[in-house]
Amino acid sequence: MRLAVIGSGGMAQSHIRVLQDKGFLGKRADVVALCDPDQKSLDNTLKRFPQLKKANLYNNYEELLEKEELDAVLIASPHTCHYEQLIGCLEKGLHILVEKPMVCSVAEAERVVNLWEEKGVIVMVAYQRRFMPAFLYAKEQISSGKLGKLLFFTAYQAQNWLPAALYSWRGEPHLSGGGQINDSGSHLVHAMLWLTEARPLEVFAYMEKEEAKVDILSALAIKFNDGMLGSVGIIGDNPGWGEEIGIWGKKGAILIRDGWQVIQQEEDGKYFTPQKLPEGKPPIEAFLNCVEKKEENKVAPVWGLRVIALTEAAWRSAGQGTPIKVEGWR
Repeated sequence: MRLAVIGSGGMAQSHIRVLQDKGFLGKRADVVALCDPDQKSLDNTLKRFPQLKKANLYNNYEELLEKEELDAVLIASPHTCHYEQLIGCLEKGLHILVEKPMVCSVAEAERVVNLWEEKGVIVMVAYQRRFMPAFLYAKEQISSGKLGKLLFFTAYQAQNWLPAALYSWRGEPHLSGGGQINDSGSHLVHAMLWLTEARPLEVFAYMEKEEAKVDILSALAIKFNDGMLGSVGIIGDNPGWGEEIGIWGKKGAILIRDGWQVIQQEEDGKYFTPQKLPEGKPPIEAFLNCVEKKEENKVAPVWGLRVIALTEAAWRSAGQGTPIKVEGWR
C-alpha cells in the first residue's frame, strides 16, 4: 500500500511507530510521502524514522495529492484541517485513516459522510478504544444482554491537558476547533455512543476555560432515546492522567479503569475481574486489514458525525445555559 501521511506531529509519529514495531513499514505500508507546513516537524519525523528518508516531502497537501500516486492517506493534522483534507482525499478516491475528531462541525461531518458513501472507499476514524481488549469485552457483555436493559452511563477523564491549550495549536480555536472534549475527551464520547448504541436526544453542559481560549473543564448530563441517562466529565487541569467508564444495567454493571482494568458486577450484585479479554489491535492495523483483507470498517465516518453531533450540542448548551437537542444524527 502506497501511503501518504498528512501532519507529522506526535500522533502521526505514533502511527508510524506502530507500523515499524509490527514490521508493517515497507511491507504492508510503504510511506511514500510526508506533508506538514512546518519543515522542522518533517525533519524531526525523518530523524526518528530514518527508514523514511526516501519519502517525498511536502508543505502543502494539495500539491501532494496532485503529484503522488497513492492508495491511502493518514490524516494527523490539527483538527480544523481535517475537513478540507478529507474532501481532497475522497475526491481522489483514496482510502483514509483520520485522527480524531473526524471534523469539527455537524455540517462538515454530513458532507464527509455523503461523499464517502458516494466514493465507496474506506474511511476510518482512529478511535483506538474501539480495538482495545477491555472495551471489546465490555461490548461483548452488553451486546449479549448480560447487563440487561441499560440504565446509566458515566465517564470521566482527568489529564494535564492545560499546558497543551496554553502553549500549542490545541489551544487555538481556529486550529483545534475546541478544547479537551474535542481532543482526548472525544474518545469518551465515542466510547459511550458505541458501547451503548443509544442515541442522545438532549444534553445539558457546563464548561470552563480557566485561562485558556478553549474548554478545559466540561460536565455533561445526557438524555438518551431509550430512557438511559448519562454523564461525562472532562478534567483538563490535573497533574496526572486517569479515566474511568461505568455502564449500569438492570442485571449488572461493567467498570473500565484507565483503559485496561475491567470490573464486572453480576446479577447477584457480586463483582469479579474477568481473567481473559479479547485480543486487541491498534487502529492503523485495523485500517490495513480493512483495505487489504476486506475486513469490516468498525469506525466509519458516521461515528465521526455522531461524536461531533453530541459535542456541538454540548458547546451550544454551555454557551446558552440551557439543554440542547442533539441534531444531525444518523
